[in-house]
Amino acid sequence: MKKFLIIILAIIIPSSLNAHPLGYGDKKVDYNYKCSRDSDGRTVKLGFKIYEFKKDGSKMLAHLTFYEKDKKYGIPDSEVKYWGSGTLQGVKYDHLQVWFRHTPKFSIDDYYLYRYILRIKGSNFSLESARFRSDKNLTNKLNEIDELVKKHINSDHDKTADYLRSYYNKSESYVAGNLNEKFVEAYTFTCALN
Repeated sequence: MKKFLIIILAIIIPSSLNAHPLGYGDKKVDYNYKCSRDSDGRTVKLGFKIYEFKKDGSKMLAHLTFYEKDKKYGIPDSEVKYWGSGTLQGVKYDHLQVWFRHTPKFSIDDYYLYRYILRIKGSNFSLESARFRSDKNLTNKLNEIDELVKKHINSDHDKTADYLRSYYNKSESYVAGNLNEKFVEAYTFTCALN
């Protein structure tokens, strides 16, 4: 009888009650996107999770990558900042949302930082992925933050969110100070809510 009751409760209780506060391991988060790169059709799925700090009630948005193999979101990797409306490359957008990711070292002296901008115009969504040359110092700092996020993801959500904020701030400062000289290339994806 107890097993039957547990099964019934598991079916009745909405999955959102079981959701991770930062989206880790969830199948859906607050905003879910599927994006295809225009040049070659490569597809990525990503999501944003709203996190409310316990310490003061403030909120932040966290970026997560959806892993098709596991059918769930991985560990959040950056705060997402809302830049408001703005013009990029001569096009006016209603909303711009920005986050960062870095890659570990691929070969000697190859360090990269990626800035992503979700661009919203009316009901159209596009994603710009810009790659910048990075350096060993920044990569080491971002690797350390990634490790701290992994360490605290299930034990201290406020601390984890603070690390995501720090990741964004360090990345943004680096790109702002080196925008033109470090720029490598950019790709555009067409996105839809998923």
